[in-house]
Amino acid sequence: MKSLKQVLREKQKQLNDLQREIEILQNAGQILGVRVASAGPNLNGRKISQPEMIRAVLSQHARPLHVDELRNRIKERFGTPLKKRDITSVIYRAMRRGALFRKEGVNTFGLIEWNGQRKLHSKARRAG
Repeated sequence: MKSLKQVLREKQKQLNDLQREIEILQNAGQILGVRVASAGPNLNGRKISQPEMIRAVLSQHARPLHVDELRNRIKERFGTPLKKRDITSVIYRAMRRGALFRKEGVNTFGLIEWNGQRKLHSKARRAG
């Protein structure tokens, strides 16, 4: 029987794969001149929150990101320009509640669910 952690990890990977496929198809549609409906800042028919946008970008890249890179990726993916201070404010509020994010370095943040996997990310980057 699979543990809850293992099932969550598998589902997150499936979600990330689907998000990448959607982006690839949208890019292909743009190249071909086909009008493709954008996922926009919506999630399952509802407006997506700033913490959800930040989490989605971190999950997609599967590594800690500097706040400047987070800002750029959020604007690319969701078309929503956020200020650097707004992103850090959202992250620190969530961290105070013990939710979603953790600090990885100066203005660099990751997901709390990666706890214990940080060393694996570092080793994988060095090996690759």
